[in-house]
Amino acid sequence: MLTSRAKDIFNTKIKAIGGLNPPTDAELNEFLYEAMIYAATKCIPNELLRSSENENETAILRFIGGGDFIVLPEMPNVSDDLQHLQIDEELSYAVINKAVSLFCRDLNHIRKFENEADNAINRYKANYSKIKGKGI
Repeated sequence: MLTSRAKDIFNTKIKAIGGLNPPTDAELNEFLYEAMIYAATKCIPNELLRSSENENETAILRFIGGGDFIVLPEMPNVSDDLQHLQIDEELSYAVINKAVSLFCRDLNHIRKFENEADNAINRYKANYSKIKGKGI
């Protein structure tokens, strides 16, 4: 998903909540980055999966065994109309919902968007495990 599209969806969700001003682009970049790391700790995004063949990778988030590991994603830039979130497309909405939960102040909204993010991650894991056998 394009980062600019993620920004539009994020702002639409914030507007629907009401009472909140959208974050700056720099703040939104940070929320999305933290949300991508959250998703990458809950599942194995193909976009971030590397093997020991890529020994020059320096930004490793976690090892998953068998010489495979997950790298840290690139910092998103919502001002760049051509940049994509460095996460699987199927996880984009999980990332956006997690970012909204990080931005919200109301506990009910935080829980709602965290649940939506976790549900999307669980759907990804279920589908991925059927295909690849590694839905961790």
